[in-house]
Amino acid sequence: MSRMRDLRTAAKIKLALISHPGVGGLDVGVRAINGIVFLGGTVQMPEQKRLAEDIARRNGALDVKNNIAVLAEEAASEKVPIEFMGKAGQSDAIGDGIIRDRINGDIESDTRINSYMLNIDVVNGIVRLYGSLPCEDARRRVEEIAKHVNGVQEVINEIEVRKTA
Repeated sequence: MSRMRDLRTAAKIKLALISHPGVGGLDVGVRAINGIVFLGGTVQMPEQKRLAEDIARRNGALDVKNNIAVLAEEAASEKVPIEFMGKAGQSDAIGDGIIRDRINGDIESDTRINSYMLNIDVVNGIVRLYGSLPCEDARRRVEEIAKHVNGVQEVINEIEVRKTA
């Protein structure tokens, strides 16, 4: 699949998400790589996540990787929140699963990063990035994205730069 076709598919899906009243598409990122659509970002309800995937499939996606975080569902599933001091010194509580999903969503929404060879672990607000990316700029960009997610205490960047042939 051509890069131009992927861009058209992603734009068509994004427009459909924004136009649909039940999704809240402004908080959902869309990327397409070889016909595979990656959804990221956040929605309020599980139904919105399923609907976003259905919309992507109906609008040209050959396959869908749905990494959308459901805020209401994740807040309820985090039984023991982690206390931390945020970037501006404010005290908040957030769970590792929410941090990981927000990082994933932000990375998936960044069209400059091809993240299918990237892994993220979060323990007590400490983020470990590993896998491989094709260039140093992408490696640094992923680290910056992770550092700016609320709740992140530290980022350990073990991403390898591997030039693709």
